[in-house]
Amino acid sequence: MVATYATQPEIQKYFENVALKYQLDKSTTFNTEVLRAVWDDSRLLWFVETVDLPTKTRRIWSSHVLISAAGAFTVPKKADISGLNDFQGESWHSGEWPKNADLRGKTVAVIGTGPSAAQFIPNIYPDLEALIVYQRSPGHVLPRNDKVVGWFTKWMFANVPFWQSSLRWLNLRMNTILRAHLFVVGSFLQRKVLGMCKDHLYKQVKDETLRKKLESKDVFGCKRPLMLDNYFPIFTNQNVQLVTDSVTRLTQNSVVSQNAATGKEEERHVDVLIWGTDSDGNTKHVWREVYRFIDEASIGYNPVDFGLPLPTHGRSGQLLCDKYQPDLMSLYGVAVDDFPNYFNFLGPNSSSFETSLIELFELQAHYASLATKFLFEKNKGSFRYAVMPKEERVTEWTLSLRPGQKLLPPAQPECKSYYKVCVLILK
Repeated sequence: MVATYATQPEIQKYFENVALKYQLDKSTTFNTEVLRAVWDDSRLLWFVETVDLPTKTRRIWSSHVLISAAGAFTVPKKADISGLNDFQGESWHSGEWPKNADLRGKTVAVIGTGPSAAQFIPNIYPDLEALIVYQRSPGHVLPRNDKVVGWFTKWMFANVPFWQSSLRWLNLRMNTILRAHLFVVGSFLQRKVLGMCKDHLYKQVKDETLRKKLESKDVFGCKRPLMLDNYFPIFTNQNVQLVTDSVTRLTQNSVVSQNAATGKEEERHVDVLIWGTDSDGNTKHVWREVYRFIDEASIGYNPVDFGLPLPTHGRSGQLLCDKYQPDLMSLYGVAVDDFPNYFNFLGPNSSSFETSLIELFELQAHYASLATKFLFEKNKGSFRYAVMPKEERVTEWTLSLRPGQKLLPPAQPECKSYYKVCVLILK
């Protein structure tokens, strides 16, 4: 059965088929960790140091071009809570889910209610003895409206030229137009969607006390909206407990929180602890000081440098994270001055509320491809030239975004989410 929302196995199968179709498996080195990348100005080459994880053997690779497609959320992070190493039960982050996990008949605690948690909670609940969910702040939830893709639609996709690509183009354009209004604070469309969120909650949860815990107080778009039909009903079950108090520490077999009303600690025994926190996505160094209030405990991924979680040295040995200081300048979020022949997917300021990330990646890939093609044509086999943007162009493009960014939901003072530093760079 093919539905509007693809399942994890479908997505994995798609990636595997693409890799086989274009023989990417033959040009990919697996089980390898990249340690650092260094640009050599005298030879116009990137040198990349890696380690083979099974054998621990190190190797140096050289290339004319370096492209970072590491993504924003690559290093899962558990919250820095007292007693983290004391917990003796099973524990993992949702980004590192073990294949042999067996939760049947167990009491499970989930810390965090980010998009990953909101999706896995309904799926694991039927097997559990009891479920305890620790929530810092709720997000907005809309009806999913998932639909099965019928045989006729699939036939049209397979047999009518340009039908699928035309429908995709139309869908992207319509979404862009709608999002341009949806994420304007106080707009008519945003008010209508907020009403839909409230109606969705009130239809699925009748208990007023529980509603208050699950109803988001954030401006719409401060956090990633969720489209789920099976999330709210989970909390209406007798063996599910929603805790909105702060987690203070862990013991060998329990999670301890502090009651906000009484100030007293409350201890709850659990067999398994799952970190369902949302993702930070690259907020190291500069923006760590600017946005101290963003709680890593509720973010869930170790902050790294936009799109490249490893030391990357440009001309004169400068680190990429230092180059980004203090205003996170880049050209289209892809290229950086003083980092020749370097292209970064999902770099600073490239993500937006109006454009699909998939379309964004395609545009960034096109830019990197054009620049690489120009580079090879310019050198004609003997590399004497490198490409990088001019500093003034980088500054011009980045500053041109600031007025529009300040109108978006994460720019509001009360918004506290990774969007504030991953999507917007506001000083």
